[in-house]
Amino acid sequence: MDDLKKFDIKVFTKTWDGVDPEAFMGVFQRWIQQHTVSGVLIDVADYVHIHNGHGTVLVAHEYNLSMDYNDGKPGLLYRAKRPVYATMAARIEAGLRLVLEACGTLE
Repeated sequence: MDDLKKFDIKVFTKTWDGVDPEAFMGVFQRWIQQHTVSGVLIDVADYVHIHNGHGTVLVAHEYNLSMDYNDGKPGLLYRAKRPVYATMAARIEAGLRLVLEACGTLE
């Protein structure tokens, strides 16, 4: 299993009332400018127009982070793209740490 390179971790939102999906474009752009989360942050892509899609995506070298609306269940989705750590346990731990850090920052 240590050869697994790509995996997802999604933290679902408790409530979504009054949240403007368009606002995440500016939030993620500020994260790039201010180096808010770890990693090599590259760009932000807007897919809010796609029903039940990935919404706004923060593209990093090692991962993507998005406000995901898949199956009508909004949440913050971490998608690992390339292994940074040697073991799968370390990759999952790093992903969990990053997505929880990002959730805390969004709160």
